[in-house]
Amino acid sequence: MLGKAVSLQVNVYVLVGDEMPNDDAELVKAGVQGMVEGSLKPFSDLIAALFGPAASEAGLMLEDHVRYFRLRRQVRLCEKTGEFLTDCRRHSTRCSSETTDSDN
Repeated sequence: MLGKAVSLQVNVYVLVGDEMPNDDAELVKAGVQGMVEGSLKPFSDLIAALFGPAASEAGLMLEDHVRYFRLRRQVRLCEKTGEFLTDCRRHSTRCSSETTDSDN
């Protein structure tokens, strides 16, 4: 290191007896997490490049099926609503004519 003294402190804890202080534990956790994320990043990028477009297409296909399903439900709901209103009109006409006839 060209004339500079570098000191490195390494704390070794035995799992049986001593507990690791919280600061050291957090440091180790962050270091391991960074190492794992860094080592898996190339594989993650490769998988995203290979399967990303296919996953997008699959999502769009699913969206089309859901849209078709919802349209069918809307049509059935409109048909049932039309039948209900037609029945209500028949019953209300019958009821109003009965009350009109009984009033005379």
